[in-house]
Amino acid sequence: MALKKGDFKKTTRDNVMFRAGLICSNPSCMVLTVGPVGVAEAPAIKIGEAAHIVARSDDGARSRSLDPDRKVHFQKLSSEANAIWLCSSCHKLIDKNKGADFPEQMLQGWKAEHEKLIKNLYKSSTSPVPHLRRKTDDGKVAQVALEIVEEHGMLIGDLALEDERHVLESIKEFRRKMQKLSKEIEADKELKKVCREIASYARDFMNFNSRSRKFWEEELKVFRRRCGLQFNRLVKDWNCKPGPACQKLILDYT
Repeated sequence: MALKKGDFKKTTRDNVMFRAGLICSNPSCMVLTVGPVGVAEAPAIKIGEAAHIVARSDDGARSRSLDPDRKVHFQKLSSEANAIWLCSSCHKLIDKNKGADFPEQMLQGWKAEHEKLIKNLYKSSTSPVPHLRRKTDDGKVAQVALEIVEEHGMLIGDLALEDERHVLESIKEFRRKMQKLSKEIEADKELKKVCREIASYARDFMNFNSRSRKFWEEELKVFRRRCGLQFNRLVKDWNCKPGPACQKLILDYT
């Protein structure tokens, strides 16, 4: 098929694709854009596309005059500098309303940051999955969850010095924050499950103490241990960075 003016050549599309690691460059998406279709020996399926940052057509998304010389203008449109690797859904998204919601500078920023991330992952010897999870909007919620630990000393304080009433109030507030966080998670079902689990541990502690307060210190230990295991998951599976209190919780109870 003959290329239209401003179209990307195959070599250009391939370069953009590989520099993106075959992963959508939208930081809120970052889905893998290639994989098997599930049938043995069948060809792989690709949902990724090299998208124009500045539109090929004069009335397209983010269109502008790149050069008064039309030949040079179309050369710039078809260059690698004007291409960003996206999944097909994000490609459609950025071009809606003539790209008003996704200006050129934003897309160039996506591309630069994404290629920087892929370069660092390529040079490392660790799994890229936790790093990619952390970079998404949902993944950023995981980091906020760890930071909540720093606000609640009842998770790490000396049990002999804890006051039952203050602990109960702190756990109520802790539960409220975790429930709020879980509602902010849009796509990462596993992360939503972790946040809900942590909130449920707080509910279990509160329910137990509403029936009997005789063993509240032992129940607090159980609560800390259960939370420590889940926060440790956030550190490992979402590449989150624990603060001092969170580190202590994980070390003491996992």
